[in-house]
Amino acid sequence: MGPSHLVVGSGQAIAGVLSLLFLKPVYENRDTPGAVAFGGTIIGVCIWLWCLAVGNFIGNRLVSIIAYKLSLLGAEITAVGWFLLAISVTKPDSVSWKTVKMLLTWLASIQLLIWTNSFHHLVFSGEFGMAGTVLVPEYGVAFWIQVAVSYGFVAFGVGRLTVEAVRSQGLRQNQMALLAVCSLPFIVANIVTLTTGGVTLYDISPFGYILSALLLTIVLFKGYFLDVTTVARGTAVQKMNDAVITVDQKNRVIDANRTALEMFDIDSDYTGRQAVAVFDVVDDEIESRLAGRIDDEIEVSIKVNSEKRYFSVSVSPIGQDAAKGRVFVLRDITDLKRRELELSMLKDVYSRVFRHNVKNELNVIRGHLDLITKHTEKANVQRSTAAAIDSSNRLLNHTQKAQQIKQVLDTNVRFLECPLQRLVSAAVSTCHPERDAVSVRVAVTDVKVQVVEGFEVAIENAIENAVEHNSEPVQVDIQTEVTDEFVELYITDDGDGIPPNEVTPLQENEETALSHGSGVGLWLMRWYVDRSGGCLNITQSEPGTQVKMTLPKVSS
Repeated sequence: MGPSHLVVGSGQAIAGVLSLLFLKPVYENRDTPGAVAFGGTIIGVCIWLWCLAVGNFIGNRLVSIIAYKLSLLGAEITAVGWFLLAISVTKPDSVSWKTVKMLLTWLASIQLLIWTNSFHHLVFSGEFGMAGTVLVPEYGVAFWIQVAVSYGFVAFGVGRLTVEAVRSQGLRQNQMALLAVCSLPFIVANIVTLTTGGVTLYDISPFGYILSALLLTIVLFKGYFLDVTTVARGTAVQKMNDAVITVDQKNRVIDANRTALEMFDIDSDYTGRQAVAVFDVVDDEIESRLAGRIDDEIEVSIKVNSEKRYFSVSVSPIGQDAAKGRVFVLRDITDLKRRELELSMLKDVYSRVFRHNVKNELNVIRGHLDLITKHTEKANVQRSTAAAIDSSNRLLNHTQKAQQIKQVLDTNVRFLECPLQRLVSAAVSTCHPERDAVSVRVAVTDVKVQVVEGFEVAIENAIENAVEHNSEPVQVDIQTEVTDEFVELYITDDGDGIPPNEVTPLQENEETALSHGSGVGLWLMRWYVDRSGGCLNITQSEPGTQVKMTLPKVSS
């Protein structure tokens, strides 16, 4: 003796209520791909189960027929929702309004056939029978067609999720696999209901759904299906702004993302063609990488739509020693290269202005000031010309340092292993303080350091700054501390200290309208130390200023 209609109806109703619990995380994550389709699937299940429960609770034939027809609507919504869910989570861009409208048209057409069955008998071929409170319909050809289509929707969804699970890794693989599996108990139970005939009078789909609900719970709260949106690797590559091209071991193109197709105007039949034939113009450097000779990242120029564009190209092997092919990623850096060119031109212009125009004009001004000083005996005029001469001298010094900056930034880095004592001696001997009351004491360890060529300029400028920003007499001490890996060179003075507005821009690595200084020499020190792989630190001491240069030590 089987279970009573009240027990079955209660199970169906409870399963429908439980399914509503899934709508809460759906609403909270409604912007997540797949959330809306998942919610539609849940609503379809609820309609299906509750209508079946009504038919079991109420023995009225007319009510049971109406409830049964509505349950078919719920079953169709469930199948369509599952179909859209599979597409949404595997390839979101493929869900268009056109697809949705077609599916809604299908649902409306089936419902129209169901509710007009008395005129054509395509869905139900005969009268509805009753076995107790259970409705026993005779199915027509249209019914079996809609069943086949519904199972086609579900089978497509399960297949698509399974394929995505095989292709994916980690969390996404777990999500796709569980989503594919969790529909199976519900499907099996429904198939049993449709095919067993007299074995059971009741629709046992709800009881299969209980097991599916348990699996859905795992997906939702353990697999983080709606809380964490993982991106399929294929979707991510297709959405990349970089051109991605995959070639096999014979340099035949086997895949290209949307950016590559648009950027190089590649025809749709590119698969299997040689890479050199796909691109109108291939740089020699890319040919070298196609030949497998080089795998490091390079910059190349390629004509795209008759325009010269620059790309950073990286190559990644597929399989051991690229046995299965390689992936080329081309990042368009044209705007960056243009900006670099503009900055280089601007730097050259400024350099020429400082070296020639400003320097020549200052020399003219200096010459006229000297003439005025020689041919006047007025004390106030002599004081003014002396101040003007000092200012012009400082500006001339800046022009010389600007040229030194250009040299250190333009020159390719050439490292030297030099005795620190020799560098300091060279700097002290070439530094000519304008004040007489200047004393430089040197106590430097005999050790070699690794620095860029011309590094003594940085030490010269440290000494000059000690003199420039202090009133006489000035005492400058140059000392060292040696560790296992570095040499710390200290240049300390006992004067008034460097003004904060000179040091702040250097420490913040920027010149702004509100924080700027005239300390070109400080920037020279900074760049020479940085390019040597060291660190520059300037602090105010009591009294004076301490310049600390930390430089790489050469192992003995």
